[in-house]
Amino acid sequence: ATVVEVVYFDFCETGSFSYVIRADANPPDGEMCEDEDGYNITIAPACSVDLTNLTCSDLSAPADDPRNCSEIPPIEIPQCECTECARELIFRYTQAPCPLMPSGYGCEQQGDLAPTGTLTVNSSSTSSGGSETFFTTDVSLGADIVIVDTREVDECVPEDLDITIATATGIQVITNLDTNCGTGNGIDLTTEFGSLQFTGYTCDRNGENSTNCFSDVLLETCAENDGTIDLFIDLFELDVIGDKTDLLNGTAPVTLEPGQVVCGEQTEEVSRCLEVIYTVSS
Repeated sequence: ATVVEVVYFDFCETGSFSYVIRADANPPDGEMCEDEDGYNITIAPACSVDLTNLTCSDLSAPADDPRNCSEIPPIEIPQCECTECARELIFRYTQAPCPLMPSGYGCEQQGDLAPTGTLTVNSSSTSSGGSETFFTTDVSLGADIVIVDTREVDECVPEDLDITIATATGIQVITNLDTNCGTGNGIDLTTEFGSLQFTGYTCDRNGENSTNCFSDVLLETCAENDGTIDLFIDLFELDVIGDKTDLLNGTAPVTLEPGQVVCGEQTEEVSRCLEVIYTVSS
C-alpha cells in the first residue's frame, strides 16, 4: 500500500523536524509484524554575503600594457626637468588667492576669483622685449590646464611666463614665473603659484615622455549572495581614506537571490608626487 502526505516547511525559519513512519501488520494465520522508518530535517537558512576581490587599475596605463595600482611608478624627480625644453606645462586651477609674499614670482589680484574664467599666457622673453600672448583657454575649478605654444605646434613653451586669470568676480595676474624646465633646475611639482598648482609637463614632441603628478584609477568590487536565502542589500559603499561613495547610487535596498551578484565601481585620483598612503575598503 502507498500512502502520500504533503507536508509544508518554512525554509526561512531555523528549525528541526523529525518524522517517524510505522506500519503494523496482522496476518490471518501468523504472528504480527511491524516496521518503522524515519528521517530528520534540519532547516538552517544561511544569510551570507561575500565581497569579492577589490580591484584597482591604472587608467593612465596604455591599453596594451594594463597595470594595477600597486604598479603605478612614483615620480622620482619631483621637478620639471627636460633635456631640451618642456613642450607642455600642466597646471591645475585651484581658485586660491595670491599669497601675501610670493616667492620667486609676482602675483597681484583684484576681487575674489570665481570657479570659472579665462586664462591667458604671455611670454615676457620675446626678441622685441615685449610681452606676446601664445596661449589662452577657459578654466574651471579643479581642472587641469595644458599650456602649449599655439604659435608653433610641438615647439618649446617659453620659460618666462606672465599668466592672467580673469573671472566674473576677480582677476589675478602672475608675473615672471620662470619654469627653468630646460636648465636642469626646474620648478617643483605640486608647487602653487597663486591660483595655479604645477602638476606636470611633457618634454618630447607628440605628447611623449609626459610626467603628471596625478593618475586616475578605477576601483571595482562586487557583493555576492553566497547564502541560501534572498538578501536585501541596504548598504554597499566604497571608502577611500574616509571618503565614502554609495555604490548603489541611491537605489537601496537591492534584492539578491542566492548566487546573484551586484557590482560597483568608482574612479579616484591618486598622487604620484606626494607620500600618501591610500586605504580603500568596501
